[in-house]
Amino acid sequence: KLEEYDEYLDKTPQQRSLYRARQNLDRLEDWYGNFDDDLWERVITRFQQLPDIHQALAKYRNARHQALIAVLENKPDQIKRELHRVLLNNDTKYAQEFEPARKAYGLAYAAAFEEINSWLSNKQRQKAVKKLRDYAQVATRLSKS
Repeated sequence: KLEEYDEYLDKTPQQRSLYRARQNLDRLEDWYGNFDDDLWERVITRFQQLPDIHQALAKYRNARHQALIAVLENKPDQIKRELHRVLLNNDTKYAQEFEPARKAYGLAYAAAFEEINSWLSNKQRQKAVKKLRDYAQVATRLSKS
């Protein structure tokens, strides 16, 4: 995993943007099926317009990892409470500092997805609906077991 990060960091900002856009596209194709070349290019271009929050995310993750290290090294008797605070609460300083970037990215992603959705065919949407229904059936079965 660390090798993947090193490889990512060695890329230019443009290469990183394309990498992130392709990751997002791969997720969409998992839900909607393969895109033709034209749609593929449009989606990649649209995802490349998303804000780059990798530095804010890296800062957030590093602070959270440092907090987890401190919990594991210094407060093993308070592990449950401290892990809850570090992993789930948004009241930590690092979570509050990351929140504006997270929110801006979420809004930009939602806007991009809304535009991309208008480019999809009904057949593609139906594939995603079927997948969601399958997941709902599994969730229903799990909730009854």
